Parts: sequence; C-alpha cells; structure tokens
Amino acid sequence: MGLSVGSFAEDEACSWTKSMVQQWRSDDAGVLELVCYLGCLPLALGLASAHARVHGAASPAEFMAALSVLCRRRSSKSGPKSSYTD
Repeated sequence: MGLSVGSFAEDEACSWTKSMVQQWRSDDAGVLELVCYLGCLPLALGLASAHARVHGAASPAEFMAALSVLCRRRSSKSGPKSSYTD
C-alpha cells in the first residue's frame, strides 16, 4: 500500500514560492526552474523557501547551486548505500 502525495500545479507552485520568499519575487524564470526541479511538491518547496528565508539565498539559482554541492558531497562519501523497497 503506497502513500499518494499531491503536488501543486506549476503556476500555483511558483506563486506560492514567491509569496514565501520576498527576494525571489522578481525572478520568474529562476523560481520556475526550482519549482520544476523540486517536482512542484509542497513539502520540498516549503523546505526550500524556509531555508532561503533563514539563510538568505539571494536567488533560486543560488539555492540550487548550494543543493547541488550538498548532493555531490553526500554521494561521494563511502559507505553502504540505502535501498528502498516497495
């Protein structure tokens, strides 16, 4: 039995994200790119927005660059890989 998680429509996700992060309000293309990258998922967008407000990410591109660095660091660490099963 799986869990179904709803997502925003792209325009709804962009509007919501810009309402949460004032410094991103004029960056339509950057917000759209971030929204699509995060799959329009409300939890992911909420976490990204909260992080940007607290840590002052100047743009969605800056946030995605920091996220990319973090992901590369995590994937380069040695150790057992997690596997999820249905």
